[in-house]
Amino acid sequence: MSVLAGLGNGLFRVIMLFAFAAASFALAVVIASESGEVVVLETQSEAGDNRVTRLWVVDHDASMWLRGDQNSAWYKRLAAQQRQGQPSLLTRAAKTYVVFVDYEPEHTEAINDLMAEKYGWGDRFISAIGNDRAIAEVLRIVPVGAE
Repeated sequence: MSVLAGLGNGLFRVIMLFAFAAASFALAVVIASESGEVVVLETQSEAGDNRVTRLWVVDHDASMWLRGDQNSAWYKRLAAQQRQGQPSLLTRAAKTYVVFVDYEPEHTEAINDLMAEKYGWGDRFISAIGNDRAIAEVLRIVPVGAE
């Protein structure tokens, strides 16, 4: 009986170690993704529900820029709204903009460099866990009514 009790205790320790590692990784992702300036992008689901996504932003050529993965849910919602001619909302520093985006791949290298400079270790960490900046799309934010 004591052998079984020992196995149970060892299994409990393995489970607790795994849970601690998973929680630590999740915390590292949150800390990395929330380091530095974060904007809030509001899009709508197919059902019409508002969805909020927190994203990094950089300034380049007198515009705000985002970077994203074409397969992410927020990117798909944003693209669907664009195709329907519906703008999204973007909030930066307590100011909300009604926006569209322009897809401008020729700026990818510059935006990646600016993101790396601005977000440092967070940018490297997020890229290392699967958000490959080399294949990310860069999006110029175009506020409605901007000239």
